[in-house]
Amino acid sequence: MGDERTDETFIITEMPAHAPPTPVRRAYVVVVAGHGMGEVFALDRTLTVGRGDDADVRVPDTGISRRHARFVVTGDHVIVEDLGSTNGTFVNGRRVSGQSILADGDRLQFGTLTVLRFEARGEADEAFQRRMFESASRDALTGTLNTRYFVERLDAEVAHASRHGAHLSLLLFDIDAFKAVNDTYGHPAGDRVLCGVAAVAAATVQPDGVLGRYGGDEFAVIVRSAGASAAVELAERLREAIATEPFDANETTVSVTVSVGVASIGPARTLTGAALIALADEALYRAKRGGRNRVEVDGIP
Repeated sequence: MGDERTDETFIITEMPAHAPPTPVRRAYVVVVAGHGMGEVFALDRTLTVGRGDDADVRVPDTGISRRHARFVVTGDHVIVEDLGSTNGTFVNGRRVSGQSILADGDRLQFGTLTVLRFEARGEADEAFQRRMFESASRDALTGTLNTRYFVERLDAEVAHASRHGAHLSLLLFDIDAFKAVNDTYGHPAGDRVLCGVAAVAAATVQPDGVLGRYGGDEFAVIVRSAGASAAVELAERLREAIATEPFDANETTVSVTVSVGVASIGPARTLTGAALIALADEALYRAKRGGRNRVEVDGIP
């Protein structure tokens, strides 16, 4: 199947002039707009950019070709090369024809939404950029993905599953009667319980799931390549693991349970990320109404 075309390509025109290329020892690119904003990729070898599964820098943007471009490290320089993409590769607003040697601070646009900045500096700068990405994408309390980044990731995973006719499931869960924990032991103790639940959930769903804090005491898990049956099995393991774990609440321990809602897509059922969240949320509330500490599922596609 050929690459999709789009009428919504936005060309960045107000960019600084292309600086003379300078020799570099350490180079990387930072995603400054689009999916994965803040993510850092070290350019220590040839890397391909595209939305295909085999791309080294995979960008789920429909305006990007499956094999869109590549970065080539040659001697002391880094080159970006367009691979015959549909919508083009742009450096500082100018379309690349063939290859272009990059200079520190160059901005690159791929497809309709994705913009990267080229950096040719030191390891300390790269470490700083990675810390900034972690800070931007992680929930400050639990260390899980924050709501914004989780929703972006879900949208990308749903789009990928829909294109390939693959299964994907979403688990949405929250702590039963969590207000009583805060009222009885205080909010600092409640925060410790939240962190404990997040840690147990992360250990239970890895490596199959991507965990995020969706808000308050509510968490969500993306499970790639899993239909409803497999997702329900994972949800039951998660529910049981949390129910049997004593959580630190400052000077005492408490036990909590969770209710879980499951929704899935597959070859016979395609939905948006928002629709998948809504269905999982409905299933979660059925679990609450059904007595809590249980799993409910929204059908099997």
